[in-house]
Parts: sequence; structure tokens; C-alpha cells
Amino acid sequence: KIHIKFGNKKDNFWMMGETGPCGPCSEIHIDLTPSGDTKGELVNKGSHLCIEVWNLVFMQFNANPDGSLSLLPSKNVDTGMGFERVVGIIQCTEGFKKFTSRISNYETDIFKPIFDKLEQISKRKYSSTLPSHGGVPSNEQEKIDIAFRVIADHIRTVSFAIADGILPSNNDRNYVIRRILRRAIRYGRVLGFREPFFYKLVDTVTKTMGDVFPEVRTKQSLIEETIGTEEESFNKTLDRGIELFEQEISNLKTGDVISGDFAFKLYDTYGFPFDLTQLMAKERGFTVDSDRFNKLMDEQRTRARKAQKRELVEVTQINNLQQTRFVGYEALEAQSKVLQVLKVKNKNAVILDVSPCYAEMGGQVGDTGEMTSRDGTWKIVDTQKTGDSWLHFIEGNTVPSAGSEVFVKVDTARRAAIQRHHTATHLLHWAIHHVISPEALQKGSSVDPNKLTLDFNSQPLTDDQKAKIEWLVNEQIIKNSPVSWIEIPYEDARSRKDIIQVFGEKYGSVVRVIQVGGTPGKLDGYAMELCGGTHVKWTGEIGLFRIINEYAVAAGIRRIEACAGTPAIEKAIKDDQLIKLISQRLSTQPDELDKKLESLLQREKDLQKQILKYRQREANEIASKLLAQHKTKGSINYITHNLGDIDSDFMVLVLEALRQKFDGLIVLGGISGASSVQLVAAMGSKITKELNANTIIQKITPIVGGKGGGKP
Repeated sequence: KIHIKFGNKKDNFWMMGETGPCGPCSEIHIDLTPSGDTKGELVNKGSHLCIEVWNLVFMQFNANPDGSLSLLPSKNVDTGMGFERVVGIIQCTEGFKKFTSRISNYETDIFKPIFDKLEQISKRKYSSTLPSHGGVPSNEQEKIDIAFRVIADHIRTVSFAIADGILPSNNDRNYVIRRILRRAIRYGRVLGFREPFFYKLVDTVTKTMGDVFPEVRTKQSLIEETIGTEEESFNKTLDRGIELFEQEISNLKTGDVISGDFAFKLYDTYGFPFDLTQLMAKERGFTVDSDRFNKLMDEQRTRARKAQKRELVEVTQINNLQQTRFVGYEALEAQSKVLQVLKVKNKNAVILDVSPCYAEMGGQVGDTGEMTSRDGTWKIVDTQKTGDSWLHFIEGNTVPSAGSEVFVKVDTARRAAIQRHHTATHLLHWAIHHVISPEALQKGSSVDPNKLTLDFNSQPLTDDQKAKIEWLVNEQIIKNSPVSWIEIPYEDARSRKDIIQVFGEKYGSVVRVIQVGGTPGKLDGYAMELCGGTHVKWTGEIGLFRIINEYAVAAGIRRIEACAGTPAIEKAIKDDQLIKLISQRLSTQPDELDKKLESLLQREKDLQKQILKYRQREANEIASKLLAQHKTKGSINYITHNLGDIDSDFMVLVLEALRQKFDGLIVLGGISGASSVQLVAAMGSKITKELNANTIIQKITPIVGGKGGGKP
């Protein structure tokens, strides 16, 4: 009995949320006091001498929305053990022999290799100190040790997550990884890091964890590249954000509240996660107005939703929607029955029992078409879905009657264009894996009749890489390979590495696999992905593929925008016409265009050098005249002059010419363009202690209505 402490529903009943599977749990704690006789008195009291190491959840109930519990048809035991805690206990007690040392996850061989690497690259030492003042460090060594622990913990988390396919971005769980990563980068400042360092720890994680988690080994280069890119991006704004934070708190007293507006500015402009601002505030004895910050975040989300070009139809509040059977994989027209007619955001929507129209999902836009009954004909302008119901949005003020028979026909030309782009997206994904890396994973896509986009994690692509990708896709189009699909259990698809699935997507128990090449039904194609979209039957139907653009959409995420079929042919014709026009204007042949451009660019460079030479000569002449006119006030020699209508670059040339020969104060003004007043100032080394060039500019600017800058 001394080993059992009975709990209650508050402490010993596990629930995954308001509703869902749940059940009583049995926590296993270990008494780490030297005598080991506390008889459970320290359980759940926050003592480091009594640590929970295991939890067994007897999953037998389902929590219902009304608060009641019902028995699960299949019961199980959900078990979770804290691996690091167990290792910490075993190693810190020398195999349960000594209980005089403090137990810590970090005093183990799990973290020691990471600490060793950090010590090597930071030239700092880890000393195992712990803050004694409510978690806030009171000296430099405590700050260093906290940084060691945070960085070591976070490099493991981030490495495992990226290996699992979760890349840092601004959405959902991907943003959690970005927040963790940026928190580690900020702690790197405590250890003196100003350049990327975090990625250098990946190799240590790979060596220590690669045997039990082989994904970190196979994806090491992706993990290092992703972390390095994030570091470079955040480092650009981190110092500025810290500087602004210091300015903000300079007039505050310990215990004051930092405004939510300022925290939002750090987040929105400088990429500071809110919890990082809270951490910095806590370290300095402040709190942050989280209510105001959350209000500003809600307002930003509202603005973002309103700014979306495509209107999102929300029908989640409509109850009792009837199901639609989709037949659009095999048929482009169907006889159907009207089940319901709805008003959604002032638009008429019709739910049918059978539909050949593809509803928008998986990045593919919904079909358009025509709906006809005895009472009239309606144009279908969009098809969307909610649950298992297809909503056909129609034009006009009239609607078909519920229960009436209708004939539905898809716009076949538009569907064919969409299918060409969708299958081309799969070929593009396959080509990216060949040219860039199998780790260049899809992060999003969109497909419509005119173009496609594919987002993937990668560094910027070179022109050669883009050309090779385009070539490979067109090569497969010319081969006219078969495109087929088959439905299989999700578990079968999940176990195969040659079938690509989008990480984070929710799949049912049965999934549809699109296969390009190979024998239909055999799952032996060269490109296979889980996909519910519509596709061509042969790659030759795509016709032509052209890349339009490639650019960044987020740190480490690239987007290729491309077109296929008729839009690709139109682009090819326009590109050809443009090349011919440029060739005619430059009096050369298209195949000689690159040489002609190289010659013109070299000529321009030579002319720019000559112009700069003449401008420097003129600037020196003006500087000589101004030197002869310098004035003195007290102990300060100075030159002020209005250079008149002049460009800012030439003004700087004059300033630099004067600085080489004059060690006093220089203030020059001029008018650039129609009415823009420009000011520049410089200060000699002998008077920088008395005056500041920037201060002088700031004093003069409001008087003349100009802008400018100064050099000490």
C-alpha cells in the first residue's frame, strides 16, 4: 500500500479534449529521496525528488458533447514513458545506487555530445547551474547554462520534426517549428553567436540518434539546409528587434507591462514569435499585454481573410445536408435529382444526388457547366463541397425545384484544360525530385484551366535546373505514357516509399493513387501519388509544358508557376515573337542575340566608367572652389553650400572629395528631381565629440523640407 496513492478524476483521468476517447490513468512516479520513504506525499507537488516517468491510460470511454461518457467498442491501453527522464534517473543515481545528486535529463549521455559541440563552437563552458529566483537567471553563468539547455533541446525537436516532413513556415504546426527554431537562435546570442550556428549541431544529433531514428540520417542535408536558411533569414531582423525591445523598456520600471501594440510590431515586422517577446520581458522583470496582442492578431486574420481574392464559401452552419454521389471520374454528364436548394452568402446553391462536377479540393478548382430541367437551364459557375455534399452554385434569380429531375453537363473544354494542368503538376513534382532532391517535398499546389503552381522546400533554383525540369516534363509528355488510378487501403500506400503523399493531409481508410507510366493497376509507374483530382488518360494529351516563373513564397519555400496545353503554346508563341522583336531592334539574328547583348552590356559598363571619371573630375573642381570659401566659427571650420539642381549620387561625390582635404563640418544641399530637397553632411575627426552629423541634418531637414543623411 505504501507504493500506491489513490487519485481522483482531476488528476487521474485523461482526456484528449472536450470530446473523444478518454479514460482513467495510472501515473508511475519514482521517489528520489535518499530514504525513499515519502509514501507518495510528494506526488504532483512539483518536487524534483518525485518525478513522473510513466503514464498508463485505460482508454475505454468516449466523451460526448453533452458531457456524458459512453463505452468505446474497442478498448486499449495507451502507454507513454519519458525516455529522457528514465535515462536521467538511471545515470544520475549511478544505477539507483546514489540519491544525493540532483536528477536532470541534461546530465546524461543523451545531451552531452550536443553540449560538447556547443562548447567547441561557442568557446563557452556548460556548468550545470540552475536559476534560483523563479527561473530567472541571476548571473552570467546561469544565462549561459540555460542557453545550452534550450539550444540542445530545440535542435533535437527541430531535427526530428523536419525529418518527419514538418518544415518551418507561418501556418499551423509548421509555425510551431519556426517559433522553436527562432527561440534557439535568440538564445544563441547569449553564447555570442551572430552568424548561423544552429545547423552545425545537426550532425551531432544524426550521430547520436541516427541508429534509432534513421530519418535524421537520411535527411541530414535537408535538415541542415532548412535550419541554415531560417537562421540567415531571422538573423537579418533579430538584432534590430532586440534593439527596439531595449528602446521600449528603457523608460519602464520593473513590473511594468509592455504594450501589446509593440509586441505585435515585433511579430509582424521583425518575425518575433510572441512567446519570444514574453521570454525577453520576463528576463528583464516585465510582462506583456497579451490581450491586446491577441486582439491585433485577430484583426490581422480578419483583414487577411477579406483580402483573399477567392471567396471562401462557409456552409458549416447549415445542417442536414444530403449526400452527393460523384461520378465525374468516369462521366462528364449525368441525370440527377435536386435534393436541396440553399442560399449561401446570397448565392444560389443546388445539392444533387448524383453529380459529374468535380468539387474544389486538393488544390484543383471546381467544375463549371450547365444544369437543365423542364423549368429552365442554369449555368453552373462553381462547384464546392462540404462533407459529402456537392454544392453547385448557379447564376440567375430562379432555381430548380427540390425533387425535380435535372440533366447536368460539365464544361468539357474547361475540365480538359484543368486535367492537363493537374497531371502536369504530378510530372513537375517528379521532375523536381530528379533535378533538385527527393527531399524537395510538395508544400501546396493549385490547378486551374490556365496555369498551375507547386510549392516545395528548396533553395532558389538555377536557370539550368529550371531548364532541366522543364525538359524532363516535356520528355515524359512526348513519351505519351498511360495515366491510371486505383483505390487501395491507406495502410498499403503508407508502407510504400514510391507512393508520394502530402505530409499533413488527412486521408481516409481507402485512398486513390494516381500512376503515371507502368501497367494500369500494377502500381509500377515512375510517378505515383495519392490524389483525388481528375487527370488525362495519356501524358501526350498535355501537349506542352512551360515554366512561367519561380520565386520564394516563404523562407525555404519556393513556388513554380507553369502552364500546360493551349496556354503553354500561347506562351511559346509570345516568347518567340518577343525574341524576334528584340532581335530586329538590335539588328541581329535570334541565335546571335546573347552575343549582341553581352557586347551592349560591356559597352554600357565602359561608358559608365567614363561618366564616373568625368563626374569625379567635376566634383573635385567644385570641392576645390568650396575649400577656398570655407568659413570659421569659434574653433570650428565649416563649409555650407547649395549645389542647386543635382542628383544625390553627384552630391556624395562632392562630399567625399571635400572630406579628403577638409577636416571640418560640411553641409551640402541640392534639389533632386522636381522638388525633392537632398541634404548631406560630414564631420571631421577633430570635432565629432562636439557635434554629430546626423543631429545637424535632423535639425535642418524640417526647415528646408528635405531628406538626407550624415557621416561622422
